[in-house]
Order: sequence, then structure tokens, then C-alpha cells
Amino acid sequence: MDALVIIDVQNGMFTTPGFTPHDGEATVARIAGLLDRARKNRTPVFFVQHDGGDGDPLGAGTPGFPFRAELAPAGNEDVTVKRHCNAFQETDLNTKLKRAGIDHLIVCGMQTEFCIDTAVRAAVERGYAVTLVSDGHTTFDTKTLSGAAVVAHHTAVLGGGFAKSVRADEIAFASSAGNAIDNDDCRIEFAEIDDSETRKALSDGLLAFNEGLLGNPEIRRFTWSLRSDGAARPVGGLIGRTSYRWLFVELLFVPESLRGRGLGEKLLAMAEAEAKKRGAIGAWLDTFNPDARKFYEKRGYRLSGEVRDNPPGHARYFLTKRF
Repeated sequence: MDALVIIDVQNGMFTTPGFTPHDGEATVARIAGLLDRARKNRTPVFFVQHDGGDGDPLGAGTPGFPFRAELAPAGNEDVTVKRHCNAFQETDLNTKLKRAGIDHLIVCGMQTEFCIDTAVRAAVERGYAVTLVSDGHTTFDTKTLSGAAVVAHHTAVLGGGFAKSVRADEIAFASSAGNAIDNDDCRIEFAEIDDSETRKALSDGLLAFNEGLLGNPEIRRFTWSLRSDGAARPVGGLIGRTSYRWLFVELLFVPESLRGRGLGEKLLAMAEAEAKKRGAIGAWLDTFNPDARKFYEKRGYRLSGEVRDNPPGHARYFLTKRF
């Protein structure tokens, strides 16, 4: 399956004084056109973003780090941050591509002689078929060669033995129908991501259905944050919610350094007390940890369900407690 890979087209490539990429704006426009077509065709898009560190025009947290606005990733599109010229070096890009069933990369972006050249060669080494967008990558003038000459040279070298070299307007994205089921008026699509729009649609739809069937769930959430002296952020705590007059303990965690002080028990008791104030008649939770199961059972929870071999060789326990 195809994937469009867009590398390092970041603001800092266009705002550093004294450096102007060859045919830069036109190259960005061509890549933006590819991106639009890939999205319409439901072709996966993977972005690679360079973090050059402190003092670098592409350093994380600087104005130069974000992608060009025309190429901003959508909420469901993957971004790999790299710190080396090679997009595969010390990143999980290869793992993500393999998991998504990708075997053909369509590569574009910046800079030609550095991250584009390296990405193409590294991808071939890892068994991918590669198409280099011949007019979809660019770089800067060097002391010995113009940017145009660098682009032409690397396009010829890479296209001569590592990749297929194709102009942007000739790129034909293969159909991703293998990950979609089409009917007359609907389509089922697959993606190895947690898509926020799909999650919201499911959540809103189920909430509305359940409310029509069972009445208003009166969902109210709460968080108990556990903070340690000197720590800027919470180190543990409890997150839960009440709905349909039941408490659900979603997450409860105490770091090992703070265990043995009764903090877990205190967090659980505070959550139960708050739930009772809201009119809850009981609580439920789940855990994989046999020791955690014993912890909860000592505090009045009883096993109400068990999924064996989840994960294999272990079990997932569901426990409830009536107030």
C-alpha cells in the first residue's frame, strides 16, 4: 500500500536570513497538491519533522519548528520527530509504516542532499519500494553548486538505481480500497490510529442512544492529583467518573517511591466519598494486576467478571462494590 511521506517542510527552512530554497514556494505548492490528492484518495500520509536542538532554526519550540501552514498535518495523520538526517534513525517510523501495511513510499520534502537522499536510501535498505517526487524536493545553494544543480544531480542519482523518479502531476496514488468497504451510500474505512472525529461520532451517538433507552446518565468526571515535593507535574492520582449512579474508577496509580503510605487507599476512599455525595450506589473498575485485585478486595470489592488470557498467560479482572 502507498504512503505519502513529507519530510522537513518546516517554517525555519524559509525564514532563515540569507538562505532561500531553490524554487521553494512552487515546490511547497506541488507538495500541497499531492497532499490534497492523497487525502481525497484516502492514502496514508506520514510527516517527518526535524528537531535540530538548541540554536537550530528547526529546534523544537522555536518559530521555525512547525510545518508550513499549507502542509500542516491533520489530526489523524502521523508525525515522526527526528534528530538525525535519517528519518529512520532512532525513530519508530519503520514500525509505524509496517504496522499500517505500507510497502511503497512516495517521498518529497527537504533538504535534497541531506534528509531526502538519506530517507530514500534508508527506505530501500528496509525493503520499501520508493517513488521520489522529482519536482517535490528542494534545497539551498552551496559554495560549489546551485540549489537547482543539487536537486537535478540527486534526482538523477536516486532515480537511477534507488527510486522511481516521477513528477508531482504524474503521481497516481493506488486505491486504498483494501482498507475500505464501499456501499451505495456509505463507506467503511480502516486506519491504525485513534481518530478524534470518529471517536466523537461514536461517543455522541452512543450517549444519545443510551440516554433515549435509559435516561440521562448524568456523567460527571473528577480527578485527584497526587503531587510530590519538587515535582512540576503530578506523579500519580485517580481519575474517574460517575454515571447512572455508579462510580467508575478509570485510572489509579501511585509511583513506587510513594507506596506503602496508604495513598492508594486514601485516593480510593476520597473517590468513593465523592461518588456517594453524587448519589452513587456502587463502584466498578478493572485491573490486570493480581496484587491490585487483592488490594481492591480488601476494600470491599468483589470479582464480578474475568477475561482469561488477556493478555495471554494472564487475566483481566472486573470488580464491583455496592455502597
